[in-house]
Amino acid sequence: MDQRAVNAAETRDRILYATMELHATQGVMATSHKDVAARADVSVGTVYHHFPTTEQLVGACGAKIFAMFPPPPASVIDASAAFATRIRQLTNALVAFCQQMPGFTLARADRGKLPVLDENIKCFENAIDALIRRALGTRSRRRNAVVVVAALLDFDVVGRLAAAGMPAPEIAATLASITISWMKGRTT
Repeated sequence: MDQRAVNAAETRDRILYATMELHATQGVMATSHKDVAARADVSVGTVYHHFPTTEQLVGACGAKIFAMFPPPPASVIDASAAFATRIRQLTNALVAFCQQMPGFTLARADRGKLPVLDENIKCFENAIDALIRRALGTRSRRRNAVVVVAALLDFDVVGRLAAAGMPAPEIAATLASITISWMKGRTT
C-alpha cells in the first residue's frame, strides 16, 4: 500500500475505535458522527467520508468488534466430557467473553432502532446459543433449555455480578452450579 492508503486505513481504524468506546459508554443511538469525530480527533467530514451513514458506521464497528472479540469457539467445550464438566467449560468461556465486551448491554438496548445493529447482535447471540447447545448435548432439546441457560449466562447477569465485586472464577462457578442444578431438575 502507498502511504495515502496506509493513512486512510489508520484514520478509519481510529474512527472505529472511537466509535466502539462511545458505544460502550453512551450507547449506539446516542453516538453521533460529531461525537466520533471529537473522540477520534478528526473532522466530522472525515467521519462522513469513511462512513456516510450511521448504518455503515455501526455495521463496520460491529464487524470490527466481531473480529477483535469473537465468541468462544466450539472447541472450548469437550463434547465427550461429563455434563457438569461441559457446563463449567461453558460458563468459564462465556464469563470471560462477557467481560471483554462491557458495552454489549448498551448496544443491545438500541437493537430495535437500527437493523444492522440487530443483525450484529444476532450474530453474537447465535454463536452463544450454538455453544450452549454443544454444552447441553442432548439436553438442549428440552423445552426452553437453551433460552433459560442463555438468560442465566447473559451479559447483564455477568456484569451485575462483576459490578458487585465477584471475581470471574466465582461468577463462572456460581453460574455453572445454578445451571447444573436447574438442568438436573428438568424432566422435559
